[in-house]
Amino acid sequence: MMISAKEKKAFTLIEFVMVISAVSVMAVGAVVFFIPLTNLFFVSPRQAAVEFMGQEILDLIIDGNTQVKGLRFLKAISSASATQIDYTDADDKTVSIRWDQPSLKFYRNINSAGEVSLPLYYTASTKIQGKAAADIIFSFFDAAGAEIASPVDAGSLNLIKRAKIDITVYTGSGAIKDFQGRVNLTAGVDIKTFS
Repeated sequence: MMISAKEKKAFTLIEFVMVISAVSVMAVGAVVFFIPLTNLFFVSPRQAAVEFMGQEILDLIIDGNTQVKGLRFLKAISSASATQIDYTDADDKTVSIRWDQPSLKFYRNINSAGEVSLPLYYTASTKIQGKAAADIIFSFFDAAGAEIASPVDAGSLNLIKRAKIDITVYTGSGAIKDFQGRVNLTAGVDIKTFS
């Protein structure tokens, strides 16, 4: 007795391969959709540390700490460029904040007493660079909002009314899937000279 094709209850090999192919395409689509969501909602401890460190750097530059006042409380700017700013704060302390390109770190020097890295607990694996361009950290603007060319010449230092700080702080590749961290930060400060 022969069994006809209509009575057969099993799948053919072609049907099986087609179903596996369709499921694979849907799985790849789901992975492509969920990976960015993982990066959005999953926070590794290193990502949190990178975000904290970046925010601490901006706070130290803009507001300062108990040792020295930040850019918000300056008396005069003595030099300004895309990677460094030197100023005198409201307590007559001379401060130099610079970004070092070879080490990708920030350094602060108070009253020429020697440079210390910002923040003080800086980890070796953490790197900092400019957000838009790797070697542009500081941008300076006049009262009308026009950008002042960097480095700012001595005659234009008194025209600086606003400073913008653009940084990217990261470890390793910065990818969360590799348990690394990366954050882009932008901050601005109005420059008001206190006498």
